Amino acid sequence: KTCRFSLVMNSWLEQRRQPLAYGLSGLAVGILSTLFGLYNVAFFTTVVHLNPTYFYAGHIIYAIWNAINDPAFGWLLDKTADKSNRRLPVIMYGGPLWCLCFMVTWYPWSLDGNSWLAAAHFLATMFLYDGFLTFVCIVKCALLADLCIDSAQRNQLNLYSAWLSIAGQGLASLTFYVYDPQDLQPFRSLCWLLVSVSAVAWYYSGRFLVIPEHTATHSPARSCGPAAAAAA
Repeated sequence: KTCRFSLVMNSWLEQRRQPLAYGLSGLAVGILSTLFGLYNVAFFTTVVHLNPTYFYAGHIIYAIWNAINDPAFGWLLDKTADKSNRRLPVIMYGGPLWCLCFMVTWYPWSLDGNSWLAAAHFLATMFLYDGFLTFVCIVKCALLADLCIDSAQRNQLNLYSAWLSIAGQGLASLTFYVYDPQDLQPFRSLCWLLVSVSAVAWYYSGRFLVIPEHTATHSPARSCGPAAAAAA
């Protein structure tokens, strides 16, 4: 019975390899985006006590950076992507690097909110977060065109990504029960655990995704969807 169950599970996983692998990237994004969205502002206002002038000036500078990095990274990725495996290395290695840099947020460079060091830390966290978000997530979205040209298959990939993203958001929300501005150690410990899960998810997403041959030939008959092959 154990052997039969193992065979069934292996068959089930093999049939869903692509959507599960793509969904892992959704899990990773869900964890990181929820942690940053819930606690970045709270951390710098209740822990660092950042000067409001630095806070608002930082967001203005961040808005300029945000407007620049989207087209810049898009252009860079199109120019440098390895056509043999497209953008998978960015997912496999860029995602875990994002996770590591993400933890810089929760270790204040200065507890004097009026210092330039505190302001620099605030800017650095936003620049790192949004830079990696743009760099990695542009690739995640662009991968849909590489992975499949059949709309039904794309919908399946997006569905798995959405559900696993919700799971990631739920996991990240558990930090609500341990966040305490007076004692950040439990929060940091849980963040390290969650970020490690996110890093592993990024790595295995890039490792297990397979770019079909249609990427090179652009032939509908070689798409990952059987319906597209039949139509051709």
